[in-house]
Amino acid sequence: MLLDSEQVRLFVWVRDHEEDPVDITIYSVSTGGAESELNIVGGHLTTGLTTLREASGQPHELIWEAQDLPTDAIQLRIQIVDWNGAEGPEYTTAAFLLADGLPAP
Repeated sequence: MLLDSEQVRLFVWVRDHEEDPVDITIYSVSTGGAESELNIVGGHLTTGLTTLREASGQPHELIWEAQDLPTDAIQLRIQIVDWNGAEGPEYTTAAFLLADGLPAP
């Protein structure tokens, strides 16, 4: 959801079988494959996020502040690492336009 010309509200749902806290890193992936890490400036941020064992996961709000919001379709790629250093599976969204947003899971 676009908040203004430089900020986007994102929601992620985080699941961990042991319910360990996790750190996440989110990248914007252009149609050409170039990646850039998102500048998360608000919401729950990206470190020590709580998790749930249930399939739906624990919801978290993140605020992404971008220098130049993309107008072309992008994908988001999410990397997860739990407090033990174990890497979770990566998740990449389908391509979407920020103006349209992603559908809720």
